[in-house]
Amino acid sequence: MFGHLQIKSAYSFQESTILIQSLIDNAKSKHIQALALTDDNNMYGAYEFYEACTKASIKPILGVNASIMFNDDLIHLLLYARDDVGYKDLVRIVSDINLNEKKAITLKALSNYRDHLYIVSHEYEDRLIEQEATSKEDLLTLLEATLYSSQRLGKPIITMSMGKLGRLSRMMGEYFGSCMTFATAKDASAPGQVPLDDLKKVLEVLHD
Repeated sequence: MFGHLQIKSAYSFQESTILIQSLIDNAKSKHIQALALTDDNNMYGAYEFYEACTKASIKPILGVNASIMFNDDLIHLLLYARDDVGYKDLVRIVSDINLNEKKAITLKALSNYRDHLYIVSHEYEDRLIEQEATSKEDLLTLLEATLYSSQRLGKPIITMSMGKLGRLSRMMGEYFGSCMTFATAKDASAPGQVPLDDLKKVLEVLHD
């Protein structure tokens, strides 16, 4: 099955002039079997898109290009509904984004919806995100995200966290899918770094 997975319609103001019916007519003439609609932070065209795709025997994929805050960075992620619950989650997400003063939701808030969505990063091939684990919940979020990503991305990932609690992510990361860790041979250059000899002993015990 062939389909386009990132399409903005005229509902993405100043980003596209594509009318939904024209989009479907063009796709049908080219025998395209599936289409995704991923407008910016809105789903105004979702019903029209779904109905037009269904009538044209094209598989509709409902999505959104969502604005996400991570620390002080604004990033964009493509979100796709996996099922009916995922569609309702998308509606909640775009509502939260548009009601938020920053016109974005946090990555942590987005993680609450991950079970019924496909989440795709499309802006960066590689990205470094630095975050200190200030609570046990932060550490668990990182390890859970590592496991989830390693099972779905299909490419190597490296994760670790700073801070005292972050040391555990450096010791246990490989069991959750991180392909590399980091130790310091001399003075630590960031909080939570573990001396090489100490980390080696811990990994030897874990590998025994």
